[in-house]
Amino acid sequence: MENEKPDRPSQRNVVIRSREKDYDALQAERTIRDFCAFIRSVIARFDENQHQQDAAEARRMDLQHCIEMTEALTEEEEHQLYSKLSESLRTRRICKYENLVMKPLYDAVADKNLLNRLAQIQGQIGTAKKTIAEKSYSCRTDVLDDFRPDTTVDKEQAQRAASICQM
Repeated sequence: MENEKPDRPSQRNVVIRSREKDYDALQAERTIRDFCAFIRSVIARFDENQHQQDAAEARRMDLQHCIEMTEALTEEEEHQLYSKLSESLRTRRICKYENLVMKPLYDAVADKNLLNRLAQIQGQIGTAKKTIAEKSYSCRTDVLDDFRPDTTVDKEQAQRAASICQM
């Protein structure tokens, strides 16, 4: 008989089709990913600013030595040297001030331990969401036999449904 019920209730599974977004109200995985990207951008920007600041300082010293050691400069040469010196000083100042603002955050995360730990947490959240998505429930009683029979399937059908969801 086709409508025959299994002998034991434990042979029946109810496939729980969870909406994993319901269990991630804070969107933690995405938030951590975005935060890690932000931290990486702070580290890269800080390092780049430090490099530009050092280069601007070296240009400043070269320009000052040029001014100091050159005997006679024309007005045009003086103007060119002044313009280059002024640009170098502005670049150095901008980089220095940006790094001054970013330094507390940079110092807190520069050793990469925080980023590694956040990556682990992100992986754990992903594993939990995968577990939720693959969850199925084995009935202990026959209480659900007459309730929504379309949600009650045997183990083979539950496995097929799970494999379809993973595609």
